[in-house]
Amino acid sequence: QMTMVLVTNIALTDLLNGMFSASFNAANFFRQLYPDPEPMAMTVLCNFCGLIHFLTTRASILLMCVLSIFRYIAISKPTLFNNSNSKKVLTTVLCCVWSFVLLMAFLPYYFRTQYIYFPDVHHCTFHWWQLKD
Repeated sequence: QMTMVLVTNIALTDLLNGMFSASFNAANFFRQLYPDPEPMAMTVLCNFCGLIHFLTTRASILLMCVLSIFRYIAISKPTLFNNSNSKKVLTTVLCCVWSFVLLMAFLPYYFRTQYIYFPDVHHCTFHWWQLKD
């Protein structure tokens, strides 16, 4: 039960990453339609795809860590989680993981920076070195 919920969350993050972030990066890599040196810098599409990429990759990593910890506990101490307790723990952990990832993904906007397009790597990401006052 717990494993399937975590695997479903990981699959969801990978699906979102593939649908939005990876397809945007691939389209920019194969299509050179933009004449200016920073073609998608500070646009809505780049901000959205950069946000989705950051969100999904960090969520996937954290969810795999949680899955590993839960599996370790299930093997080493099988009586620690009973059915009623495991649902509460899983719900709490999932809320914490997604809240932390959302906070980290929106952190660049708090510092008034944006996700920008880096043409040399064909990727949208935020840059901390140009924080606005």
